[in-house]
Amino acid sequence: MDSATTSVSSDPKGDLTVNLANDAIFTRISKIWDRHRKQGLEDRHHTGVLLNEKFGSSNVRQAYGEKVIKAYSERLGISVSELSRMRRFASRFVSLEDMKTQFPDVKTWTQAKELLASTRKNETQKVEPPEGNDQKKPTGNQPVSHAIRAIQAVRQCISKVQLAPAGDERTAFSEAVKGMLADIEKILGVRYTPENPFQAVTFSPLQDAIQHAPMTGVA
Repeated sequence: MDSATTSVSSDPKGDLTVNLANDAIFTRISKIWDRHRKQGLEDRHHTGVLLNEKFGSSNVRQAYGEKVIKAYSERLGISVSELSRMRRFASRFVSLEDMKTQFPDVKTWTQAKELLASTRKNETQKVEPPEGNDQKKPTGNQPVSHAIRAIQAVRQCISKVQLAPAGDERTAFSEAVKGMLADIEKILGVRYTPENPFQAVTFSPLQDAIQHAPMTGVA
C-alpha cells in the first residue's frame, strides 16, 4: 500500500497549505480521472459525428429529424439539448486534436460546453440586425456553404493520415474520392483528371455540364 506523502505547511498567516506534488495516491487518482475525462470527450465527439452523419448540419432544423432525435434521447437517457451540444461539438471541431490545438486548457465536457456556449454567443453578436423594418432574408447559398465546410473538414482529416493506405483500404479510399469528384464535376462543370499518382489532379471544362438543383441540407 502506498504511504501518504502529502506535505502540509503553514503560510505567514498561520493557514495550512497542502502540497500534492509528492502524493502517490493523488497521482494515481489524477490519472484515473484524466483518462475518464478524455474518454468522455471522445465518446461525446464521436456521438456528435454520428448524429451529424445521419441528420446533417446541426444548424439546419427539420420536423422529422427532431422527432427522431427525441426518440434517440428517450432510448439513450440523454437529453435532447445534450445531444444537440454533442452535434455542435463535432461540427465545431474536426477532432479532439483540433480542439486541443486551439484550446489546450479545455479538458472536460463542462469546459467544452462553456466554450461552445461562448462561441455561439460571439457568433450571434456578430450578426447585425436589419436597419429599420427591413426584414430581408440573408443572402447566399447555405447548402454550398455547408458543402465547403464539409470539404474543408475532409481535407483536415486526410492531412492527418500518416501512412499511405494499401490493399482493400486503398481501393475503398480511391472509390470514395472518385465518387466525391464525380459529384463535384457535375456541380462545377469541370473534369478532374489525375495524370499519375504523384502529380496534382488537373481539370478541364466539361462540354455539356450537367446542371443540378441546389443541394438541400438535412437536419
